[in-house]
Amino acid sequence: MKTQFILLCAMTSAVFASINASAQTAKEMTKQGWSLHDAVRRAIEISPQLKASRAYLKAQKANARQAGRLSNPVIQTRYDDSLKKAGVERSGGITEVALSQSLPLAGKLRRQKAIARVKVKLANVLVKQQQLKLEHQTAKLFHQLQAAQARLVVSKDQLRSSGEFQRIGRQREKAGDLSRLKRLRLDLAREQAHQNIKVFSNQLANNRARFYLWLRIDSPPVGNIKAFIGSVEMPALSVLITGLDRHPEYLAGVLKTEMAQQGVGLAKANRWGEIELKVFQAREEFSGVQEDVTGVGVSVPLPIWNRAKSNVPKASALASQADYDLEGLKIKLETQLKIDYARLRQLIDETQHYKAHVLQPAKTVFRLARISFKAGEADILILLDASKAYFQAKNKYADLKRDRWLQAAKLRYASGGILYKY
Repeated sequence: MKTQFILLCAMTSAVFASINASAQTAKEMTKQGWSLHDAVRRAIEISPQLKASRAYLKAQKANARQAGRLSNPVIQTRYDDSLKKAGVERSGGITEVALSQSLPLAGKLRRQKAIARVKVKLANVLVKQQQLKLEHQTAKLFHQLQAAQARLVVSKDQLRSSGEFQRIGRQREKAGDLSRLKRLRLDLAREQAHQNIKVFSNQLANNRARFYLWLRIDSPPVGNIKAFIGSVEMPALSVLITGLDRHPEYLAGVLKTEMAQQGVGLAKANRWGEIELKVFQAREEFSGVQEDVTGVGVSVPLPIWNRAKSNVPKASALASQADYDLEGLKIKLETQLKIDYARLRQLIDETQHYKAHVLQPAKTVFRLARISFKAGEADILILLDASKAYFQAKNKYADLKRDRWLQAAKLRYASGGILYKY
């Protein structure tokens, strides 16, 4: 009893330590800023679907250890008064003891063991498939939050610039260099920028709430996650197509095909049923004397009423169906991979082109217009037009980066790439 109590206390401490460690990790990531890898790790730690998949894997492993074993032998005893009625003196007690054992034919146990092992492999692949879906969903929420954060940064820059132009406009109005109408136009531009702050702040709050709810963090922090860093890598398409053989969904299809093939062999083995081997010892009467008799018996089922002929064609048809399903799955995965690859290439080219031919020129025009306006040379309409074009270009560029990273996540999902190894 004492040992059980100590074991229970140790298990309870371990559970609470795991919970506290997970909460502490989330708290540290909140302070430092979340990366995609951090978010994926957190999602994996708390996902009930992934935990359910791992529990199913454990169950299949336990089933595999049991599969392919012989059934337990059966011992039988018999007591009757046949010897006494035959006139044998001092007769009584047990008159027969028998031990019987069922023995499957045609490799039935071997097929059952093979199927159980395939089920273990399939359960392991399903864990990876669940993780792949989990990582993809986490990446989508993460990159959407990054984009909302980037748009808010742009709107704050626009507000600062609008406030600067508003102050310069008021100074020029006092100096008689700017009409009241144009100065009011600068005030309006500043208020519009302030309104954009509210809009993008609300969008950021909504995206942040969805992100942290997904990670099951009760009190969403006010800190930022890590911004878009680096460029999207583009492996060769041939490498990705070759790697489809390791895609969890494709591996699951391969294992289902293998299991269906084993099912054909099991169906053939089931046609023969099981024989029963029996060893017995009995007490018999011979010329009024009790004698021990030892013997061996064999029971063989006769396939008369049910020959189970239809089970083999059924298993063969299911095996053919699994083969065709695998062929169709291969075509589907390869087609989707090529579509996602082409789309990502388009987005990368579009982003680079937009940065070089729209964002950079807009930035140059805005910088020159601001210098000219400060010097009292540029007209207000030129300034406002340059400002609008520049900040719209920055927002569009942030959206393109978001789309590029989202498409990269989609391509990673299509190719079966897993981010977090554990």
